[in-house]
Amino acid sequence: MSKILLVTKNINNNPKGGREKLNKLIYMILKDLYKDNLLLFVLKDEDINIKNNKYKNFLYHFNALFGYIDGINSTKINEINLLILSNNINKIFIDGSNLGLIAKKIRQKNTFLEIISFFHNVEARFFFGEFKNKLSFKSLVVMLVNFMVEKQSVLYSSVLICLNKRDNDLLFSIYGKRANYLCSLSMFDEHNIIVNGNKSIEFDYLLFVGGFFYANFIGIKWFIENVKVNKSIKIVIVGKGFEIFREQLSGNDQVIVVGEVDDLSEWYLNSICTIAPIFDGSGMKTKVAESLMHGKKIIGSTEAFIGYDLNINDIGWECKTIFDFENAVVSAFIEKNVNHYTKLRQIYLKNYSYDSMKNTFKSILFK
Repeated sequence: MSKILLVTKNINNNPKGGREKLNKLIYMILKDLYKDNLLLFVLKDEDINIKNNKYKNFLYHFNALFGYIDGINSTKINEINLLILSNNINKIFIDGSNLGLIAKKIRQKNTFLEIISFFHNVEARFFFGEFKNKLSFKSLVVMLVNFMVEKQSVLYSSVLICLNKRDNDLLFSIYGKRANYLCSLSMFDEHNIIVNGNKSIEFDYLLFVGGFFYANFIGIKWFIENVKVNKSIKIVIVGKGFEIFREQLSGNDQVIVVGEVDDLSEWYLNSICTIAPIFDGSGMKTKVAESLMHGKKIIGSTEAFIGYDLNINDIGWECKTIFDFENAVVSAFIEKNVNHYTKLRQIYLKNYSYDSMKNTFKSILFK
């Protein structure tokens, strides 16, 4: 079997965010497929200790303008090239289109190497959304840098993998090139069967899950301010970073901001259903696959369901207006004692699990 090198930003033993979880999943699948023929190179961002050093801080941000972001520097690129040469690597898997400078530098020294770039989303579109949300010189520069490095991924990779058709169309509209393959977002099965049936939270609530970033914050804030929910139903927000906004979001007794938790299973189990009022972004929304994994229906915007090629009526309610959201909440409350667990879990296992992504990777890598 040929050897493959995986280049990734981070492999966290206890990943919290959707991207971290997918990083680890990709590593585990490649390890499963290639065994000892997989080599790993982990980039670590080194901006942690530079803030108090004006020269290093300036140098760090100056280099970022040329694509040296997310832990990339000349030394690491040389180390990657040495790994390729000394181990007769003929295939490199780059986990993230924001690592385009690596694709460019590796291609310059390895003309015949197969370079595979995995797009978690279309970074140019994602950071354009952040720029629109927060008009500033910094957000403009971040958007332009990510556009530049992502274009390098497109130009210098042999194979492009996107999560869904929408991202594929975005790639073509921005860079004039489509992905070679589509591969749906998948997740480790983190459902804790120990808590299944343990009704320890007695009040009725809608569950919002997601780490803090602009689209999540705007979406849940909009829902709280605009969607009228029966006062007996709470809105529970679980996700890293939302603790900071507890006072801003929980201005009434109906909203409970929990913040980061170690295990989501109990929060999913005891909820009426999950809500995903997301109106901007790229890629696929982890919270939808996660909700299916835990056997819960989803009330979501059209954006929330992008990339999920399913009959949405089977997994929840797609909402386009405030009225749609309000009706969906009423329907979910009526269904709160109906057991959808097995059906939704089967959808997750078939389409968005470890095994489903492993099978897709097999068809791509061993073609």
